[in-house]
Amino acid sequence: MSTKVSQAQYTVAIVGATGDLGKYVTAVYLSDQYRTHFSKVIAVVRDPESPGARKLAEAGAELRRVDAANALSSFTRAFSGVDVVVNTVSNAPVRYHDALFDGALQSGVKVYFPSEFGLDYKYADLSGYGKSVWDEKARHVSRARKLAQNKVKIIELDVGMFIEYVLIPWFGFDATNLTFAFAGSPDSKITVTSKVDIARATARLSLLALSQDTAVPFEGVIRVAGQHVSYRQIADAVERVRGEFGIEPKKVTLKITDLGPYKATTREEEIRTGTPDLNKLIKILIGEGKVDYSRNNHNELVNPGEKLWKWKSVEDHLLYHWNYLFLHDSAIVGFDTKNLTYTAVGSLDAKTATTTKADIGRALAELSLLALSPELASQVPDDVHIAGDNVSYRDVQGIAHRVRDELGLNKGDIVLKSEDLEAYRATVREDQLKKPAPSPLRHIRILIAEGKMDFSKNHNELVNPGQKVWKWGTVEEFIRAKGSKFFDREDSSAKMQPSIEQLQLINVELQRRKVDAERDRDLFRDLYGKASAHAGEVSKENNELQERLVIAEGQVRDGLSMLKGTYEERVRLLEAEVAKWKAQCELLVSRDQRTDDEVRRRAALEPELREENERLSHLLEALQKDYSRMEGELAALGEKEQPETDGVLPAPIVSTVHTATVAFM
Repeated sequence: MSTKVSQAQYTVAIVGATGDLGKYVTAVYLSDQYRTHFSKVIAVVRDPESPGARKLAEAGAELRRVDAANALSSFTRAFSGVDVVVNTVSNAPVRYHDALFDGALQSGVKVYFPSEFGLDYKYADLSGYGKSVWDEKARHVSRARKLAQNKVKIIELDVGMFIEYVLIPWFGFDATNLTFAFAGSPDSKITVTSKVDIARATARLSLLALSQDTAVPFEGVIRVAGQHVSYRQIADAVERVRGEFGIEPKKVTLKITDLGPYKATTREEEIRTGTPDLNKLIKILIGEGKVDYSRNNHNELVNPGEKLWKWKSVEDHLLYHWNYLFLHDSAIVGFDTKNLTYTAVGSLDAKTATTTKADIGRALAELSLLALSPELASQVPDDVHIAGDNVSYRDVQGIAHRVRDELGLNKGDIVLKSEDLEAYRATVREDQLKKPAPSPLRHIRILIAEGKMDFSKNHNELVNPGQKVWKWGTVEEFIRAKGSKFFDREDSSAKMQPSIEQLQLINVELQRRKVDAERDRDLFRDLYGKASAHAGEVSKENNELQERLVIAEGQVRDGLSMLKGTYEERVRLLEAEVAKWKAQCELLVSRDQRTDDEVRRRAALEPELREENERLSHLLEALQKDYSRMEGELAALGEKEQPETDGVLPAPIVSTVHTATVAFM
C-alpha cells in the first residue's frame, strides 16, 4: 500500500484553533514539516482580537472570523479556497457542527475532520445509559456522510484517552494521597494519546487523504494509539518518575471497585439525577476493555515504524510535567535534610514563587466565576500568575531553623551552598548529550537563578483580594505541617517519642487543617452552585438575544430595502429631468446657429434657461447630499444593533494559570 504524500500546496482551516486541542493542531500545521505542503493555515475564530488569536497570527496563521448567529454563511465565507477543515470545537450544539459541515460542503472542501478525537463510542455498548453527547456526535457524522455524496472525504479520528487527562482527579488519580481509583481489573488496557501526537496524526492524515498517490480508504474510522497502558502500569510509571526525582513517598495505592456494582451504582445515579455521568461511563468502558485499540489501530498507516515521530507515553508526560503532578512533595528544591545543606544555583537571594494545591484549586474556582461574569470577564488576562508565597534560599533556611528549634530537633545549622550558574548550565548541557530526555528539575533550578520563578508581580489581588476569600498557604506552614518528617535526623533524638508538647502542636495543626478543609468544602459547594446557576442564566439570555437578533436583522433589512428603493427612484427621476433640459438646451443652441435672427431671439431666452439649469443642478446636489446623509444614518442603525449580536455566543476566556513550579501542601 502506497503512503507517498503529495508535494502540492494546500490550504487548511482549523475551527476552534485557540482551544485546548485546536492550538496543538494549528501549531503542527504551522511547523516547518507541514508548511511545505500547506501554504496557508487559516484559524477560524470567533474573536480575532483575542490574545490566543493574535498569537496564532504572529506565528503565521491567517485569521477568519465566524459569527455564531449566522453560522452557515460565515462558515461558507471562512472556508473559501480551503482544502481541509479540522473541527476541534467540543462544547457546541449539534446544529453548530452541522452548519460548519454545510459551509465546508458549499465551499468545495475536500477533507473534513469532525470533532471526534476521543474514544470510539460506536464500539461501546451502553444500552440503558444516557449518551447524549455521543449520540449528538453520531447524528452529526451520519448526516455529514449522507450529504457528502463522495464529494468530501470524512475522517473520524479516534484516539482513546488524552494522556494529559489520565493523571488528574476526575479520572481517579489523587496526587496528594497517592491513590488511583478505578473500576474493574488493574490490568485493563487503555489506549492513550497525547494532544501533540493527535495533532501530528491529523496533519499526516490530511496529506494522505489529499494525495492522488495514496491508496487508502477513508470511508471508515481511523484509530491511532500513542500507548496501550493499564492502571497498574500507570501507577508503576508514577513510582519510577518519583524515584528518579528523589520524591518520597513513591508508592501508589490502587483502589479497586468491582465493575458490576460500579455499573449498577452509576445507573442508579443517572436515574436519580436524570443526567449521565460521562466520566463514569468511560471508566465502565475501560473496565470492559473497550478503550483498548492495541489490536485494531492505524498507527502504521499514519506513522510507519515511528519514522515520522515517536509516540509519547505516560512516562514521557510525567517526566515533562512532574512539577504539576507532584507539587506537594517538591517545595524545597536542593534541600538535603540529612547532611544539613541547602544548595542553590546562582544567588542565594533568588526568589521562588510557591503555591499549595489547595490554593491552586481555590484560584481556579474564583477565576472560573470571574470568566463567566459579563461584568468582570474583561478583567481576566490571558496569562494569570498567582503566588501563595515568594521565598529565597535564605528565607527557607531561616524558616527551617525556626521550625526545628520549636520542635526540639537537632540544633545544627543548615549550611547554604551555591553553584555557579554558568558552570551548572554547562553540566546540564553535557548530561543532555548523554541522556536526550532532560530533567525538568535541573532546568527549573536554572530558571530560579535567572529570576524567572519570581512572581512578585502577580494577580493575587484579582483572584483573592486582600486575602478575604482565603489565606494563602506559605512555605513555613508546609514545613510546620510536615514536622519531624521533614528533617532526616541521624542523632539519637530521631528515635525519641514525640513529647506531649509536640503532640499538642500536631493536634492543633490537624484541627486547623480540618477547619480549613470544611471551609473549603463549603466554599467549593457554594461556588459550584453559583457557577451552575450563572451558566443557566447565561444560556437563557443567549437564547433571548438570538431571538431578538433575528427580529432586528429582519427589521434592518426591510428598512434598508425600502429606503434604498425610495432614494434610487428619486435620483432616477431627477437624472431624467436633467437629461431632458440638457437636450432642450442643445436643441436651442443648434437652432440659434442656423440664422442670426434666431440667435438674437434665443439670446433673449439664454439667461432664463441658464438660471433654470443652475437651479436644477443645485437641486440635484442637495438631493445627493440628502441621499448620503440617509446612508450614514442607515449605517449607524446597523452599528447600533451590533452589540446585541456580539453577546450571542461569547468567546470563552481561557486563562492559563501559571503557578509556582515548586509548591507544597
